[in-house]
Amino acid sequence: MLFYLGLGTPVNAATVGGRRQTAQTGTDQKENETTMSAKVITKRVVFALAASIMLSGLTAGCRYRSAARSTACKQRGIAFSSQVDGLRRAALEKLTIGARKEDVVRFFAENKFPITITQTGATGTIYTTGCSPQGCGTDQALIGLRVDLDEAGKVKAKPVVVGMYTDCV
Repeated sequence: MLFYLGLGTPVNAATVGGRRQTAQTGTDQKENETTMSAKVITKRVVFALAASIMLSGLTAGCRYRSAARSTACKQRGIAFSSQVDGLRRAALEKLTIGARKEDVVRFFAENKFPITITQTGATGTIYTTGCSPQGCGTDQALIGLRVDLDEAGKVKAKPVVVGMYTDCV
């Protein structure tokens, strides 16, 4: 047993070509197989333990990040949501079905939206910041406004307001 630990020399050792070789009996071979299978099992256990520790660390880091979100970030998120909701209410109130094209242009100007008018409608997008939900990248967001117009230039459907973070997966 001492030769397994490197502390002794096996009794039946012989030197062949500069290498020490031992003759194994049936008992020694079984011990050697048991030791090898124990090493494989030990490696698997160590690997599984390391993987679970890393996973726990990542989970704790994500929880810490969400708990430690700054007050300024949270306020930006609330302001972004309020801006989208306010714009949606104002658009539904002022851009009713049948409103003229001039009313649409005025609404876009009042709300500082760049306007693109096509044959089918008017669209505009502004870029802003908020406080992105967990799992998203940066806090960059956009607000889009679309108003469908008929051939005469009058509003033919309810306006659509969309607020979203630009790099969420």
